[in-house]
Amino acid sequence: RDWTPDELERITRRHGLAVPSFNNASLSGKLTGFANDLLASSQLARSEAIKRNVAVTMCASSDGSTCDDPEGWETGWIVVADPGGLNERVIQQYPELPGEFRVRETLDIDTLVFPATVAGATVAGFTVCRTEPAGNQTRRVLIGASGGARVEQRFPPADVSCPD
Repeated sequence: RDWTPDELERITRRHGLAVPSFNNASLSGKLTGFANDLLASSQLARSEAIKRNVAVTMCASSDGSTCDDPEGWETGWIVVADPGGLNERVIQQYPELPGEFRVRETLDIDTLVFPATVAGATVAGFTVCRTEPAGNQTRRVLIGASGGARVEQRFPPADVSCPD
């Protein structure tokens, strides 16, 4: 069948609008997934600290075994029980995120500490965003002094970009 120019134009317009919409939904799902993974790691650290009765840290890690000071948490992170103690053990490793995503701790904290007591955890806030394709969706992961955490969906103004 041959398509008329009018039919081709309608098909192009219809599919041209559908593809960006699907891509945006897919990228939104990835942002949510990475934010939920960060949240789950903080909840694991909190529960392991109470269960083991030792401090547990969560820190940025580019090698999956030691805490380091990378540019951002998108290089990966680890959860470590009894850091510096006789029973030090990495209990979770999270790999590097795809290159177009960023995870920034808003207070420039490299290590979160969850004590064996319920209160006294490091207060932190993370921004999870994407640099390519540029988008105005971000996710915020907020961790309180009790270790409780939550994820918020944000829509910053169009002129606000993902932090480098």
